[in-house]
Amino acid sequence: MDQGRVDVGLIGSASAAVFYAAFDILAARGPFFTVDSLAKSVFRGMRGAPVAGVPAELDVAAVAWYSGLHIGISLIIGLIVVWLVLYSQR
Repeated sequence: MDQGRVDVGLIGSASAAVFYAAFDILAARGPFFTVDSLAKSVFRGMRGAPVAGVPAELDVAAVAWYSGLHIGISLIIGLIVVWLVLYSQR
């Protein structure tokens, strides 16, 4: 795998993570609120968003699995984007 192709995916993944962490901090919910909610929805079958103001326990295992899934999908998207750019230049 070409390093430049991997970089595109990692930059995209990191950008999304930083954006949502900053958004959650500004909303006074803690930096992992959104990723925890998404992780619980994907891996634990949670339905509906947690009620604002009611603290929910952080599911570290689900967050780790979701982060791995997020990075993997971002890497695949990065590979596709770089391939499309290289293909269009030819």
